[in-house]
Amino acid sequence: QQVDTLQQQVSGEETLKAAFEDYKRQKDQMVEQRCAEIDARLDAMSIDFDEELYPHMLTAIAGRRWVIGHGLRLATMKYTESLEMRQAFIDVVSAGIAKGMS
Repeated sequence: QQVDTLQQQVSGEETLKAAFEDYKRQKDQMVEQRCAEIDARLDAMSIDFDEELYPHMLTAIAGRRWVIGHGLRLATMKYTESLEMRQAFIDVVSAGIAKGMS
């Protein structure tokens, strides 16, 4: 009778283990499927980003370059109007050139 009880217990544990393995396999498949869906969505978003946003980014970059260049031109014009500013500008540029050559 004790042997039968132990055999039933072992059989129950094996059944439970098999059920757990099946459950684990199902969950792994669900996770893999969900990851594949998320990867597909990310790929689609990347394509959308390239097609729709990239031209706007180029426009923004070009606009900033224009603003910086325009600002430098205005600053240079102001420096040329003032002798003190012109000398300070010349000193800074000369120091930069000297530092770059050393």
